[in-house]
Amino acid sequence: MNVSKMIVLGIDEAGRGPVIGPMVVAGAATTEGKLRYLEKYITRDSKGYSRSKREELFYIIKSRVDFIKYYLVSAQEIDKWILNKHNQSKGLNNLEAFYYSKIILDALSIFKERLARIYVDSCDMDPDRFKSRILNFLGKKYAKLKDNIISEHRADEKYCIVSIASIIAKVIRDREIERLKSIYGDFGSGYPSDPKTRKFIKELIGKKGSCNIVRYSWKTIKRVRE
Repeated sequence: MNVSKMIVLGIDEAGRGPVIGPMVVAGAATTEGKLRYLEKYITRDSKGYSRSKREELFYIIKSRVDFIKYYLVSAQEIDKWILNKHNQSKGLNNLEAFYYSKIILDALSIFKERLARIYVDSCDMDPDRFKSRILNFLGKKYAKLKDNIISEHRADEKYCIVSIASIIAKVIRDREIERLKSIYGDFGSGYPSDPKTRKFIKELIGKKGSCNIVRYSWKTIKRVRE
């Protein structure tokens, strides 16, 4: 097969740590040739750019890559995985592996054997264990992908295709957070360290209310309740 037509896929997430809002898992895939062009513009992961710059890069990415796919994982679904109410393996790492596997399957449905390399940013302390989690969700049919998946810490800093996925995930999450603020009011960044976020949580719990954008499995909620 023509090497120039082979596809590389990168996957990353945004919003793993906040107590409010969804996590976004995103993937991007393209040829090595197009990737070399994008490397002129993208030299770091999403955290290295301002929000306006990420938006600018997002449009460049959309015009150049062959595949973009993302999933918004709601606070309620995150709670189910954390509390083991999803009939799946428990925990955030397994949740991420599940959605990474979904993106891989989405890409395979389009590119099939052209999908040569899959780079993933490992959230697990053990990158090989994270790869095993992904392969487990993919099932025996795709066991042959073991050598195609590269799972590493800070892959978003090492590989441009993962940096691209990182930017996509962050842009989509930023937009979703703004949409949620238009409904629920300004709750800040959604991270537990943010005073605005803590104030929103305290007021919500003080009213004995509930809100489906809050991750009730987070220790932050437990501390406020206590």
